[in-house]
Amino acid sequence: MKSSIFLIFCFPVFFFSQIKVNGKILNKNHNPVEDAIVQILDNNGKTLSFQNSDSNGNFTFQVNKEPSYTLEVNKILFEPLKRNITISNDQKSVELEIILSEKINQVEEVKIIGQASALKQSGDTISYKTKYFTTGSEHNLKDILNKLPGFEVGNDGQIKIGGKKVDNLLVDGKDFFGDNHQLATENLDADMIDDIAVINHYSDNAKIKDLEPSDKTAINIGIKKEYKGKITGNTTLISAYEGRYKAGVNLFKFDKTTNMSFIGNSNNINDEVITFDQYFQMIISSKNDFVSKRNVGNTDFIMPTTLISDDRMTKKYNNFGALNLTSYLSKKTKLNIYSIFNNVNQNKNILNNTLFFDQNSSYSTTENIKTKEQLFFNRTRANLDYLVSDNSLLTYSLAFDPYSGKKDVQIDQTFGNIENRIDEKVHDTPYTLSQQLSYTSKLSPTKLLALYIFNDINYQQNNFQLDNFPNVLNLDSPLLQDKKYNQETYGLLSTYTFKPKKLIYYIGLGYSLTQDSFLSSIENSQYSNNNKISRNFFNTEFSIYKRKGFFQFSLQNTLLYYTSLNRLLYLPKANVKFQLNQLSELNLSYQVKNDFANTNQTFIQPILDDYNRILQNNILDLGLPMRSHNFSVYLRYFNLFSGTILNLSFNYTKNEKSIITASQLLPQYIVISQVLNSTPTQNWFTNINLDKKVSFLKAKIKLNGSYSHSNSINIIDQIENPITSQNIILKASLMSVFKNGIFNYEIGVSKQKNISSYTNLNKKISNDRTELFADFDGIINKHFKYYFRNHYNIYISEQKQHFLKTDFEISYDYSKKWEYSVIGNDILNFNKTQIILSTLQNVTLQTSIIQRLPGYIGVKVKYNL
Repeated sequence: MKSSIFLIFCFPVFFFSQIKVNGKILNKNHNPVEDAIVQILDNNGKTLSFQNSDSNGNFTFQVNKEPSYTLEVNKILFEPLKRNITISNDQKSVELEIILSEKINQVEEVKIIGQASALKQSGDTISYKTKYFTTGSEHNLKDILNKLPGFEVGNDGQIKIGGKKVDNLLVDGKDFFGDNHQLATENLDADMIDDIAVINHYSDNAKIKDLEPSDKTAINIGIKKEYKGKITGNTTLISAYEGRYKAGVNLFKFDKTTNMSFIGNSNNINDEVITFDQYFQMIISSKNDFVSKRNVGNTDFIMPTTLISDDRMTKKYNNFGALNLTSYLSKKTKLNIYSIFNNVNQNKNILNNTLFFDQNSSYSTTENIKTKEQLFFNRTRANLDYLVSDNSLLTYSLAFDPYSGKKDVQIDQTFGNIENRIDEKVHDTPYTLSQQLSYTSKLSPTKLLALYIFNDINYQQNNFQLDNFPNVLNLDSPLLQDKKYNQETYGLLSTYTFKPKKLIYYIGLGYSLTQDSFLSSIENSQYSNNNKISRNFFNTEFSIYKRKGFFQFSLQNTLLYYTSLNRLLYLPKANVKFQLNQLSELNLSYQVKNDFANTNQTFIQPILDDYNRILQNNILDLGLPMRSHNFSVYLRYFNLFSGTILNLSFNYTKNEKSIITASQLLPQYIVISQVLNSTPTQNWFTNINLDKKVSFLKAKIKLNGSYSHSNSINIIDQIENPITSQNIILKASLMSVFKNGIFNYEIGVSKQKNISSYTNLNKKISNDRTELFADFDGIINKHFKYYFRNHYNIYISEQKQHFLKTDFEISYDYSKKWEYSVIGNDILNFNKTQIILSTLQNVTLQTSIIQRLPGYIGVKVKYNL
C-alpha cells in the first residue's frame, strides 16, 4: 500500500523525465542572459513546456524521448531564435549553448504561445486572454476564473491559484476593494473582462520590488476599452414568490487616473455579497498582513457567538453597500479608500435535543429555540501614498472594522417533567482600528531603508441579560452582565534591506508596547473582574532571501526580548523552494510562532457565557509563552499545454502549550468550564488537487481531496480526556468546454465527513454529507442563455435525510441594454426545509433540527448602462 501511494505521488515526475535537455543562454559577449523565455516544441509546432532562464542563463527540460524537437528562445532586446534538436536512441541528455543577437528596436512583451495571444509571459506576470478560455455563457468574473487553468473561486468568493489564495485584486492596475474578492467575482460582468494577469512576488511599490522579499500573489483584471472613461455597470430587480425580492445596482467608472465603484444590494432571498463569517475571516487575514513585520503576538479578532449567518434561517433581510475609490491625485499622490456596509435582520428556529454527561452521570433536555438577530458591520480601508522623491515614499494606512450584533432568544426547555421558559438578550459592539505611517527610501539600486510607526486597537463589549432562569449563581432574575475587553499596541520598526549580488539581506529593529485590560461585572452581585497587564518587547530580525533561479530559499531569525517578563524568545522561519519551471514549484517550510494568554481569558469571579454555561476560575499565567511549530510541504505541477495541473500540500502544527477547557456537570444542569494550559496538542492537514484536460471529450476532469486530523485534550471531572477530530472531503467532476455551445455541463460527486470523538467517555459523533450534482448551461442563440443547477444532497447524522436542490435561470437578451430572466432557487422546496446536525462539545452531545429558507420562483429584469 505504501509503495502504491508513493508511485501515485511521484507519477508526474517519473512520467515527464525520460530525457533531459540542458542549455545555457549567452549574449555575444558570452555573458549569461537571465529571464529569457525558452520553449520546447514538438514536430507539429505545439509547445510542450516553457520556462525562464535563471540568473546564470541556464535552463532544463524533461521530455519524452522523440527523434526531434524544436527549441525557441525569446528575450526582450534580443532577436528570437529557433534551433532543431535531434535525439538518438541511446542518448540520455542534450547539452546546448545558445548565443542571442541583440535587437535594434525594443519590444514591450513576448508572446509565448502560438495559439493566437491566449497567454503572455513578461517577468513575474502571466496574462490570460479570456476569450480563448471561455464558452460565452459566463455571467460574471467568477464564471470566467473557474474556467482558467489553475484558478478556483470558492463559495466564499475567495480566489485561489494552484490551491493558494490570491492576496491582492486589481482592476486595470488599481486596488479594488482590497482582499474582498467576492465583490469583484460576483459583480463584474463577464462582458467587461478583456484579460486577466497573475503577478507573482507582487509589491505595491514597483520601484522596490527587487529589494522587497514579497511572497504575495496578485491578479489584475483588464477592462475592455469600450467600458473605460464612462459610467458603466447595471441595475437588477427581482420579484419572486411570496414577497421575495432583490434590488441591486453596480456602478463603475474606470479611466487612466481614477477608478470608482459602487455596489448596492437590498434583498430577502439570502443574496449576501459578503457573509458575516467571511467578514471576520477577512479582518483576521488583513490584520495579520497589516502587522506581518511587527511580531506583536496575538492580533486575532474574537468572533461573537451571534455571528452564524447562512441560509439556516426562517427569514432574512439584507441591505448592503460598498464604495471604492482609487485615484492618482497628482503625479506624486495616490489615494485608495473603500468602505463596506452590511445590515441583516434574520430569524432562526432550532429544535435541540441535548445530552449532558460526565464521568458518572448524564441527563437530557429538549429545547425549542427562536432567535431574532440584528447584525451590522462596516469595513473601511484607506491608503495614501506620497512620493517624496523618485526614490522615497511616505504612506499612511488605516483599517477600521466596527460591528454591532443584537440577539433576542426565547428558549422553551423541557427537562424531565419540568418545563422552563428562558429569555436571553445579547448585544455585542466590538471594533478593531489599525493605523500605520511608513517611510521607505531606496538609498541605491541595492539598498532600501524603511521606518514604521503603528497603533492597533482591539475593543470588545458584550452586554448579556438572562430572564426566567431558576437560581443562576443564587441571583434573582433578570440577571444583567457586562464585559469589556481592550487591547492597544503601540510600536515602531526600522528595516534595512540590501542586495549586494544574488541574495537579499534584511535587518529589522523594533519596539512594541501592548496594554491589555478586561472588565466584567454582574449587576447587584459581588461577581466582578478587573484584569490589566502590560507587555513590552524589543525585536531583532536578520533574514536572508534568494528569490530567483531553480533553488530559492529564505532564512528568518527573530529575537524577541520581553522586558516586562524578562523573557527572550527565538522564532526562526525557513523556506526552501525549487522552481521546477515557470509555473511549477516545490516548497518546504518550517516556522515557530509564539502567543500569550490575554486578560479576557483569565479571571477569578464567574462569567456567564450563555444560559447553560458558566466560566469561572480561569487562572492562567499571562507571562507563559505558548509556542507552536509548523511544517508544510507544497507541490504544484502546472503544464498548461497538456492541460494538467497537480497540487499537493501537507501542513502539520504542534502546540507546546494550549488553552483547553475543563468541564464539570452540576445538579442545576449548568456546565462549568475552565480554561488552562496543558499538554501539547497537534493537527495536520493534507490536500490533493488534479485538473486534467481531456481533449477528445472537449472537457476536463477536476479531482479534489483533503483530510484533516487534530488531537487535543479537555478535562472532565478533573480527568484528562483526549479528543480526536477528523474531516474528510472528496470531490470529482467532469466539466465540458464546448466553445459557444448550446450545451455545456459539469457533473460529479462530492462527499464530506466530520468525525469527533471523546476517547475516555466513549462518545462519538459523525456528520456525513454526499452530494451528486449535474449543472448545465448554454447559449441557444445570440439572445437566449440558460443554466440549471441540480444538487442532490444526502445528510447522515443521528438521522438520515435527503433533498434535491434545483436552481435555474433562463435569460433573454432583448438588446445590449435590457435583459429579462425567469429564475428559480431551490424550487422543489417551497415549504420551509430543515437540516439535521449533531455536535459534540465540552460535556454535551447535541442533535439540532435547523429550519432553512424556502425556495422561490420569480422574474428578473436587468438594465446595462
